[in-house]
Amino acid sequence: RWRDWIVDSVRRSAWAPVAVVAAHLVISKGTRGYATYASLDIWMHFLGGVAIALFFWRAVRSDAGARVLGQLSLSGQVVLTWALSGTATVVWECAEWTTDRLGVTHAQAGLPDTMLDMTMGLAGALLVLGCGVGSQRRGAV
Repeated sequence: RWRDWIVDSVRRSAWAPVAVVAAHLVISKGTRGYATYASLDIWMHFLGGVAIALFFWRAVRSDAGARVLGQLSLSGQVVLTWALSGTATVVWECAEWTTDRLGVTHAQAGLPDTMLDMTMGLAGALLVLGCGVGSQRRGAV
């Protein structure tokens, strides 16, 4: 059951976070875009929040997810997606901190930058949840 759920979720929705990470790598390593356009980092964190929340939202709502998680109410789906998206946001920032401390990157510019990054990621997640709940209430999802 778990394996089927994971494979189904990756097959349906992993493209979104993979696309954002690929764009991040191109911007940071391929073009040095963040050095040229510092505000681009803010929007990438927003897009990252959108991408990961979309992945989790679809995973939580999938038929395979229902077999693993049980039948969650709409509120339960929202809370679980929000919690997973928030966890992913924290893990990403911890990874940035770790690579900075190891001297691999210079991604973080202090606590205000980190908090803004996390806020933008969570704002992206809220956008997905708002659209998802709105679609559910209209019967589109």
